[in-house]
Amino acid sequence: MCQGKGVPMREFAQRLMMRGQLAAPNVATAIFGTAGSEGQAIYLGQPALRIGLWPVQSSEEPGMAMGLFTLLGLLLERWQGVRVYRMAARVDGDPASWRWSMPASQFGVDDWQLEDLDDNVGIWGELETSTDGLRLAVTVEDDRQPEDAPPAEFRLESATLNALVNALPGFCEGIVHSLGFQDLRRHAPLYAGAANERALQDALELAFQLELRLFLQLWGQSWPDAGPGETFEKIAGMASGSGEFIPWLYASSLARWLRHSGDSSGIRAVADRNVTMLQAHEAAAIIYCSGLFAEGQVNAAYDLLEAQENPGPAMVLTLADLYRQGGRVQDALELLQDAIESERASGELLVYYGDLLQAMNVAGLPCDGYVYLDPDEDDEEAQLLEALYAWEAAANLEPRDTRVLQRILVTRAELERVDDEFWSLFGRLVALDEAHEALRQVIDACYNLESLEPARGILQQAYEKDPRNIEPGLNLAEVLLVEQEEDALLRLLEKLNALAGDEASQAELARLRLMLEEPDLEWRLGEIEGVLDAGNSIRSEDTEWLEGILEHSPGLGGLHALLGRAYLGWGEDATALEILLDGYRRYPADAELAALLGEQLWQAGEAELAFEYLGKGLGENPNDVPLLALTGRFLFEDGQDEAARGCLARAEALAPRHPALQQARVHIAATLAG
Repeated sequence: MCQGKGVPMREFAQRLMMRGQLAAPNVATAIFGTAGSEGQAIYLGQPALRIGLWPVQSSEEPGMAMGLFTLLGLLLERWQGVRVYRMAARVDGDPASWRWSMPASQFGVDDWQLEDLDDNVGIWGELETSTDGLRLAVTVEDDRQPEDAPPAEFRLESATLNALVNALPGFCEGIVHSLGFQDLRRHAPLYAGAANERALQDALELAFQLELRLFLQLWGQSWPDAGPGETFEKIAGMASGSGEFIPWLYASSLARWLRHSGDSSGIRAVADRNVTMLQAHEAAAIIYCSGLFAEGQVNAAYDLLEAQENPGPAMVLTLADLYRQGGRVQDALELLQDAIESERASGELLVYYGDLLQAMNVAGLPCDGYVYLDPDEDDEEAQLLEALYAWEAAANLEPRDTRVLQRILVTRAELERVDDEFWSLFGRLVALDEAHEALRQVIDACYNLESLEPARGILQQAYEKDPRNIEPGLNLAEVLLVEQEEDALLRLLEKLNALAGDEASQAELARLRLMLEEPDLEWRLGEIEGVLDAGNSIRSEDTEWLEGILEHSPGLGGLHALLGRAYLGWGEDATALEILLDGYRRYPADAELAALLGEQLWQAGEAELAFEYLGKGLGENPNDVPLLALTGRFLFEDGQDEAARGCLARAEALAPRHPALQQARVHIAATLAG
């Protein structure tokens, strides 16, 4: 518990950013500071979208407005890569004597801000009530946009609070999608239906009081003697006969307190008094158990989920995923197979089952039995075949899911199962994949096929149907390149050149032209990479060739890392660092560049800068094992053992046999032995 004097506002902001980010064995992020950083926090894996959430103001119903503020925060954090800093009150002076009242939580973004908060999006709202109903207006200011870009406005009108609460998930989806984020967190189920108006408003206002107390604790105000238990009990008491919303709100608040309050045992005791209510509502149980697991209370999470009778697909998937994260891969596999055999599988569960089999195949882990294959089938490709059949079953349930179609097509190409059905699925993907990301990966997987003539015909039709869209044209160009149709490709590139309005498109066109001029480009790049991977230096003529390619096509990904590694091999660290920094400016999401920069800066004694680049790299690539392993090693060398364990545990859960992880273990063992 936090007692005594408050902290400076700068430190308060850092606490708000740090709280809940400490790496536990099953958490993908860690937080650390470096010696000599004068209190400046460096964050490992800080989310890419950091929302500063200011109050929802209302002259008529401020309590209801702040309840909606609390609900907005919970809903916005359902997406991967999103974190919300909740500005629950405008505070100043001495926390010991400061007393909250509602006006302290009714202020605008221009009235009060926390110094050094690293939010890159600001959101605030206004609630109007009248005899006609409720009107919620939300303003979204994106600092990543040009300074003169106006804020976005989102509006929602409803006849009742109940209707407003039911509409808010879709409302928040629109906001987050507008900010460029699409993927939901795995264990973030929604509520179905709300409660009666009075109970609903009371529950929301109580949830805000819990959120307020978390905020004030970080500032330095001591807890009231009663603690949070009484407030939680009041919310739980409203759950009976109220539908799913109040149990969902109760569990979501519990999970935040588990993560942020510093008193997980006390929160466990609160939850234990209402465990029957949690078990009666699947979404509530999933949210609470995921919170338990993230805080390292693994067995408690398992016990509660395993006690569920007749669990639905979402709960089965949650338990299987927690088994997997906890190292119980075979238990996860058996649980999923049982759900499939008993016809309790959703499309999401089938996709996860296929993904798990694929990951086991890559890691060399055995599979004792199958659902779709003959139990006696002894095929070296059995695991991939079983995964393929699972994804095909998922596609039958969700035929418009481009992620599933991508998995099916890539695996079929790998297994050389290319037939009329393959090209039919390819055509379906072309029609559905508006972003063209899944399609590009399928085309890459088809390089070794005997002929891509069917793909050419399908993509030609797609391009002719939408000739002003560069993406279908780029996919067609890729196929023409593979088919060595040089004249057709040159004509197409001339047409596409007029459509290339952004740097990424221009870089892709430059790459295609370069591939025409240098047919052996990928082979030679692979040869150079192999020499560098073996720890050897490349020839000077290879370096000159790389420099020429980079000058010709500076937007071609991967070249900066290769050239930087070449100069490092020659001991020309300053030149290498300049090349790597130039590459990072072009490709800030490139994990290899972040790792190389972090390593060079660490060796140069620039620990703070090294951790900054590593942290940014993990923010973009939280599952990159080499980056996790390298960061874990440096954290250990910096004396930050807990954060190091979090990084290395995450890497081990993803790929226990990865060479980068083995290398990190060797370095740590040598350090301990010395």
